[in-house]
Amino acid sequence: MSLLNYPGGTAVQTTATMTVTECVVTAITPTPSLQGVTQSYTITDPQLVIPYDYVQVPACGYAMTVTPTETPASPAINHDAANKKFTVSLTDLNHATTGISVSALITLTGDTYTLTETFTVDVVNPCMTTTLDTFAPFRITVSELGVTSSTTLPQGLDSASSLNAGDGVTLCGPRVYTVLSPVTAWPATVTLTQSGVDSRTFTLDSTANTDAGTYTTQDEVHLMNYPSIKTQTTSTITVSECVVTAITPTPSLQGTTHTYSIFDAPLQIPYDYVQVPACGYPITFTPTISPATSAVTINQVNEKS
Repeated sequence: MSLLNYPGGTAVQTTATMTVTECVVTAITPTPSLQGVTQSYTITDPQLVIPYDYVQVPACGYAMTVTPTETPASPAINHDAANKKFTVSLTDLNHATTGISVSALITLTGDTYTLTETFTVDVVNPCMTTTLDTFAPFRITVSELGVTSSTTLPQGLDSASSLNAGDGVTLCGPRVYTVLSPVTAWPATVTLTQSGVDSRTFTLDSTANTDAGTYTTQDEVHLMNYPSIKTQTTSTITVSECVVTAITPTPSLQGTTHTYSIFDAPLQIPYDYVQVPACGYPITFTPTISPATSAVTINQVNEKS
């Protein structure tokens, strides 16, 4: 050291020491903390975003690395390290898993301090708790023997399949329509069969006039893949008495003339009558012969005279 205005004076010299120590991180503060948090995501919902950030104390500025570990591994969870967030998104019901443990290990480049945060993600299958719309009872009436009547039930919608602009059906899969049991028993000659998509077309048939009556059934629709999800209703089937509107002779004998010569072989005049509709009622043919003669006999067994 010397005087500025008297440079010729005697200079005094000394030695100083400067020490630069390495910045040592004493804490890593999560903002926000994910430790112990449970996040729930329902499949087909919009993407779930789980942001994170970590502050070094003191602010040493070391590069930080977040290394996640999932138990069990899930395709629903993605780590976006550049934007400091986890995202959860899925459309496949087969990968629904609850209680996924995600451990995030935070390490520093240049410091040995580490932090581990563990949180839980539930990936929920909405079909497990969906509800089916109540379906309207079907009503079928048949009034002609052997002529069937059918009705097709509308597709049963469920709440989960209707989420996020869904069609109400596809997500949770096919339905099963079942007649559980007749509430009022019907004769064996009354049949109710199912066909078509999801077996929701019901066809009624009757083959005996004694079937006339009204019968009720206990019906159910449930999800094929989730049989506990179901709804029931009571439906009505009606067998009306068959009403004949015409009897058609085949062939018609009306106004015809038949000639028989004595000693000739017997003259046979066949007849038959068809009911319209084909109700199947027994037909009795009662002829009146005028004038009376023993030359004409009626054989109704073979339907001829």
